Amino acid sequence: MRLLWSSDIHLNSMIIEPTDRIAVTDLFESWNDLAEGLVITGDLTIGTWLKEDLEIISRVFKHPVYFVLGNHDYWYSGFKKIDDYTKSLNLPNIHYLGNGSVTLNDVTLCGCDGWYDGRNGKIDRYLMNDFLLIDEFKLQIAMPNDDWYLSMMKIRAKQQVEILTKQLQNTSDKVIIATHIPPYPESARYKKQKSSRDFLPFYTSWITGNVIDQFAKQNPNKQIVVLCGHSHCEYTYKRFDNLVIHTAFAEYRDPQLAGLIDLDKFEVLFESHE
Repeated sequence: MRLLWSSDIHLNSMIIEPTDRIAVTDLFESWNDLAEGLVITGDLTIGTWLKEDLEIISRVFKHPVYFVLGNHDYWYSGFKKIDDYTKSLNLPNIHYLGNGSVTLNDVTLCGCDGWYDGRNGKIDRYLMNDFLLIDEFKLQIAMPNDDWYLSMMKIRAKQQVEILTKQLQNTSDKVIIATHIPPYPESARYKKQKSSRDFLPFYTSWITGNVIDQFAKQNPNKQIVVLCGHSHCEYTYKRFDNLVIHTAFAEYRDPQLAGLIDLDKFEVLFESHE
């Protein structure tokens, strides 16, 4: 069984008019005959369009879709609003991994959105548009407070990693973890270079990496692959003998496949982006 993998497709960036979703329809129709499923590691669209875009994907794409959300998926909305929607999500062939893992061909596919938690690198300034466009962060716009922003980041990251921790309690010997935020500084690249220390706080999730590290060390006989996005730069990082992290290539206004997951061989083949 083979699954397509894509990340940071930012469907809103390819649409000129909000009512014109032809480009989204065409994109997913073009992927129909390439594999038997699709994994998306976040940043599908923006929060206000998430429901409609998922409905289009459900209608057009013939195979199961397994996804987590990214920071952009909460834009112009909020954590609570989107969380409430995904918890009650009921669309044919659409599976939000935050609601639970699945087993495919003896491979456990699990995941969570993840969230950056400010623990890697050094915060010089709070530079994410998230703080202006997500409801819970916007509460502080009138009285910006760095400690409050950092606290909110850590709370969200902890909430997300608790979802993953629960899923990891029952897995097969082959595990794929889908998440949006890279769990390690080594896997958060920008233009093929390591992210600078002022970007790492917002491009990595230390707490997610810590949980995955513990799981890998406690289960040396399990093979673990992490799929993530966010930084838009393709990179593979082998952390342990049994733990490999793949970060997806992505480009605004030009949604592409990051790779192909062969579950039978338990390997990820990257698409060419030359």
